Amino acid sequence: SEPTLLVAVQSELLLYELRSLKEDVLTTTDKSLIIFSVDYDLVEQKVFWMDLNAESIKWISMNTKKKGTLVKGIKSDCIAVDWIGRNLYWTDGTAGELLATWLNATWRGTPEYTVVLDGDLDQPRSLALQPLQGLMYWSEIGDKPQIEQAGMDGSNRKILIDKGLGWPTGIALDLLSWKIFWSDDKLRCIGSANLDGTGIKVFQLSQIKSPFSVAVFEDDAYWSEMKTRTVQKVNKKTGKNRAVLIKRHGQPYGLKIMHEVLQPMASNPCRELGCSHLCLLNPKHKGSCRCPIGEVLADEKNCIPLKDSAFVFLVAPTVITQVYLKKLPPTARGETLPEHRVFPLTNVDYLTAIDYSVRDKSLYFADREDGYIRLLRIKDSGKLSWKRVVPVGGTVVSLALDWLSGNVYWIDSRNPNIRVATSNGRYALVLISEALHRTVSVVLHPPTSMMCFADLGMESHSAGPKIECASMDGSRRKVLWRKSQRPVGLTFGDFGTRLYWADHTKGVVESIQLDGSRFRLIRGGLHGLTLFAAGEGMMVWTTPTHNGSTRVWHSKLELMENWWFQVDQKIVDLKIYSKFTQQGSNGCSENNGGCSQFCLPNHQGRVCKCTVGYHLEHGTECTRAVTCPEPLEACKDGLKCFTRKQACDGHNDCLDGSDELACNYLDREKPRSTTAPTPAKPGFRKEEVLAPTR
Repeated sequence: SEPTLLVAVQSELLLYELRSLKEDVLTTTDKSLIIFSVDYDLVEQKVFWMDLNAESIKWISMNTKKKGTLVKGIKSDCIAVDWIGRNLYWTDGTAGELLATWLNATWRGTPEYTVVLDGDLDQPRSLALQPLQGLMYWSEIGDKPQIEQAGMDGSNRKILIDKGLGWPTGIALDLLSWKIFWSDDKLRCIGSANLDGTGIKVFQLSQIKSPFSVAVFEDDAYWSEMKTRTVQKVNKKTGKNRAVLIKRHGQPYGLKIMHEVLQPMASNPCRELGCSHLCLLNPKHKGSCRCPIGEVLADEKNCIPLKDSAFVFLVAPTVITQVYLKKLPPTARGETLPEHRVFPLTNVDYLTAIDYSVRDKSLYFADREDGYIRLLRIKDSGKLSWKRVVPVGGTVVSLALDWLSGNVYWIDSRNPNIRVATSNGRYALVLISEALHRTVSVVLHPPTSMMCFADLGMESHSAGPKIECASMDGSRRKVLWRKSQRPVGLTFGDFGTRLYWADHTKGVVESIQLDGSRFRLIRGGLHGLTLFAAGEGMMVWTTPTHNGSTRVWHSKLELMENWWFQVDQKIVDLKIYSKFTQQGSNGCSENNGGCSQFCLPNHQGRVCKCTVGYHLEHGTECTRAVTCPEPLEACKDGLKCFTRKQACDGHNDCLDGSDELACNYLDREKPRSTTAPTPAKPGFRKEEVLAPTR
């Protein structure tokens, strides 16, 4: 058939037949909108385009002229059609993402697309697909302009070209010569290279002033020219035979050559895979199941909405297993795990504690030998990425996340203190240190700003085991319960008004109101119990077996059920999560409460605090404390230094007046004995203060 040039000119889609030179307007959009990028699908005879201002991707049937919207509420720089896997991809340069959705999706008000790649992408701009090989290519126009390649599922990513590029605004594949072409707005050229990145060749013609988009067909390369508002072509090998095809008043943007040789048919490996949602092609000529934003893969094929499903994390030394509570089998025994998802963790020696934000899909975890609390982000696509966040001393024995502010609380093995760090680990603080002996567990309820912790006490002292609670800023501390021997698995329930726990020694589950009333024994007879968690009306606990595996038990909280399944490894931590239980707000959930360092929520709202070496100003700002050389002393607020003569001289040299504190002025008005002791001046040793002469 005759090859046709599909080009976007301002708000119009033009069809320009390359042999007959016939020109036709396919459709015209709102004059206020700009059609930035275009592509097509010959299978269903559709043309797709992206509206820059409307933030949507739309389509039109070339046969019936029927129109539709594929997706809304997205920012896109370039779109690309996968005619084999039946998906549409786009780049989001602002967010630094490559995304995909169904080619035949219908916009119903909720996003049904997946993030294919979002790691270290520096302003991705143009995108080209090679579905026959399961590969995609894209250009980046950030600080380091480059052209990259990856599988269409985001796998096997690599840099193809990172030299000789200025601002690669458009890329196109030429499968006949097995080359990639690009337009460079900064260097005012059109370049080409082999698909392995070798054999780079550049055309720098005087007529190439500001190229925007590029396409290749047979012997010619086509591009849209911004400054002259034209679409031109040139011989792709020689750079000769330049010709102007289209010149309009409107600005030309994206363009594509439409011909069946450019979209050859092949079998779709996704057709037989049975993915519940999206299926993306990969370089192995297979499909990879992916989930829309807001859902994750429960197994290799099926997506489950997290917001609709509570789950339990079973933490083994080197792996975390997620089991949805609704999938727990109501059977007396189960030799294998129910339907689950496994997060294998690389470079982990022995996990000791975790906590998780359902909203952010962020898992904080501690490794026995690592010296850090680490953060694992669980992507919507099913991919994992992690980084070290908070440096710690000793082994973390308990970890709790304020999922509203991002603050991380923890206890380590070196001392019983309860510590807190900001979400990025930049600032850390000892929150509670007094009257603690063997603190083993800390738990938070961010919406009510409450914190509870278990202290096993000291056998050599009169201090026995106790459960205490306080505000999450460490204030209003009180003992809640003293009659448990070894409490484990502290869990808030009933919207933060009740605390649940299990007693490892007595084998019972207990609970009490946070005001100390209405203590209840939930159930007993749980012999050998090691770990416990409660939530969403369920309780889960573990017991060890003789062969080193773990038996995981579960029951409705108010019933005496004893269902179980077995895990072939030791379980070191156990927690239940649900999006419904991680809702609400506190004084630090928005803009860090206006605090420059720590925002710690409490019953009145919040309090700002500073790490060591800083002092608080105006209630919110942390400024570095001054360092006073000998023999000067620092004011208590850390803002100024004062001399020995300035102390107790009747004049406030410190802004907070701390240089005049502990000065006994009343004694100066009374007759004093020469043998009377002289009060010490603040900050100086007593013998340094000279006694006044009579």
